[in-house]
Amino acid sequence: MQVLTTLIIEKKTLLMALFVLYVIYSVLRTRTPVLRTPVSLVSDILNIVAITGAMGLSFLEDQRSTRPSDLLVVYFSSVILLWIPRLRSLWLISAPGPCRGLWTAIYTIAVLVAFLESSRKTKALCPSYKQNAAEQVNGLWNRSLFIWVVSFIRTGYSKILSVGDMPEIDESLQGDNTRDKLDRAWAQSKGRYRLIKAVFRAYLWPALSGIVPRLMLSGFTFCQPFLITTTVEYFSGDTKASPREYKQALVGAFVLVYLGIAVCVYEYRHSWESLNVSLDIDGHILAPNISTGNDAASRPHLKPVPENNPLS
Repeated sequence: MQVLTTLIIEKKTLLMALFVLYVIYSVLRTRTPVLRTPVSLVSDILNIVAITGAMGLSFLEDQRSTRPSDLLVVYFSSVILLWIPRLRSLWLISAPGPCRGLWTAIYTIAVLVAFLESSRKTKALCPSYKQNAAEQVNGLWNRSLFIWVVSFIRTGYSKILSVGDMPEIDESLQGDNTRDKLDRAWAQSKGRYRLIKAVFRAYLWPALSGIVPRLMLSGFTFCQPFLITTTVEYFSGDTKASPREYKQALVGAFVLVYLGIAVCVYEYRHSWESLNVSLDIDGHILAPNISTGNDAASRPHLKPVPENNPLS
């Protein structure tokens, strides 16, 4: 499905460099008493295993998917945030040996990998896959922050929009694909409650995909009162007595919480609306067959009749 391009080569090279440097850093850390802790070795081993898994997943995603891996984007984005305290501590304590320089290089490579994993793979796709909808080839951050619609907005400012300027919708939401998916599920379902079984079989993953973003949204929302209370207490007291970094930490906390809310709202609402649209389309297709006792699989030519049909 894909060919070897500069983007794929760069990702593989950086991931391999990240793995090698992290192994070297782990070995040197065990020999540096000021950096060694009871759990440091276990932590480094787990990180090495995670990086190895990321290398394998990145290879599979480049071969099997037209969209950047959401899992890899979330992992490396989280790593960038969680590794900042260690980077800061290494520079503050002036750790002996090359550990400080190694960790700085590791952190820089992790940032580059996160950027490359979020990039579109359009140039790496075979010609038959380059015509996919923009939403299908964009990564998590491009979709969540609606960066993929900027070109459409720019087109609207430059000329009068026509139907041809509208971006294509996701293939999973198109009528033919949703009909085929439910047809297969309907044919495989038997016995009582056949419709419920068919719907769950056809749309199990879209229904489950919104659970994790909804739980994360609840967590970020729960953090808001504590964050606001801490901010009010900070500015109500003597700000000069507090550490200088405290103010910067509050700003970072606000950015993290509200950016997390924005991303989780998008992912949750997108999953929910996609499921609603698919069920609405399939309801128009499957309902006539159920009422007449015919299977949709045996009548593939049947299409839903629009509600505003002038002949009705």
